[in-house]
Amino acid sequence: MKKFLLILFPVLFISCATTNNTNAATEKQQFPWSTTFNQKAGEEIKMPVDCGKIFYGTTTFKEADWDALIPQEFGNKTLVASFPYSYYFNGKKIDVFYEVIIRDIDLKKEIQDLPSYSEIKKDTVIGTASKDNPGIMIRTENGYDPNLILDSEDIPVTVGKYTYFDASTFMPTTAKFLKFQPVKSKAASIEFWDYPETIEQIAAQTRVAPSDDKEHILRLPNFKIMIKTKLPKIPELIRTNSKSDLTLRTQFYSFCTTEETIDFDGIPFHLVFYKNFEKYLTDEYKIGDDIYLYLVFLFGRKGELYFYVRDFTLKSPEQLYDKRLKLISEIHNKKR
Repeated sequence: MKKFLLILFPVLFISCATTNNTNAATEKQQFPWSTTFNQKAGEEIKMPVDCGKIFYGTTTFKEADWDALIPQEFGNKTLVASFPYSYYFNGKKIDVFYEVIIRDIDLKKEIQDLPSYSEIKKDTVIGTASKDNPGIMIRTENGYDPNLILDSEDIPVTVGKYTYFDASTFMPTTAKFLKFQPVKSKAASIEFWDYPETIEQIAAQTRVAPSDDKEHILRLPNFKIMIKTKLPKIPELIRTNSKSDLTLRTQFYSFCTTEETIDFDGIPFHLVFYKNFEKYLTDEYKIGDDIYLYLVFLFGRKGELYFYVRDFTLKSPEQLYDKRLKLISEIHNKKR
């Protein structure tokens, strides 16, 4: 499990509104700011999320219109944008809105002049850093949001109706456990594209022989699922028994070195693991015990579904969340 440590954040961020708020939060709060990676004064800042909506796009601040509730200690040039996010928890899909905050940003004039809540496309240049390493946070009105609790490295801070988190959830190295749909059987509907299909239906498509008699490789969007299973043994080195095996490995999982096939409710899952993954399993996992695997679909072939194993845990995300809450409570009690 990750520790609560403040880490450097290598992504750039977002949106818009100045801070003269008279409804400021308690002063000198230790907010969990993250910093951008090698972000220097004058460098461009891009919108990093899909469907990001700026709060304010006017150059003139009108206090009567202000509702973003930005604490005064954030300083001037503090900007805010909301965006939608979805994750899975307790067997359900949860749709939320988060807000990303970035300080020390000079907005482009055309961004300032946009109407309130205008949607900006991802990777649109919205301004420049006014100083080195501008700070970034994410906040929510959902309190100890399960997704942010599991992704965060630092202790969240609650001020007023908002709880503030570091920006680890956007880091490419963060596992993002709750983005993986939990699947308990082959009859479960998997969400991708605009319609769901079950594991059983997907596996059946891999057995359909094409008219030209060539080997049939089923390609689908790289959907993510989480399964609870037991591993019969530690993964072994990948074997390439044919030219076709080598071609598929080169095309889909050249970064992986070990493999294992398991039975998931009667459907063979061919799992591939990145380099040194087996060392973590050897250190942390006892063969035959329950394990939660976080899988990314690669392709289907001859009735088998191939998955890249992104990560594993020995407890469910819900159990990890409860454990993290307990740790936060203990830390808060020590500060009293």
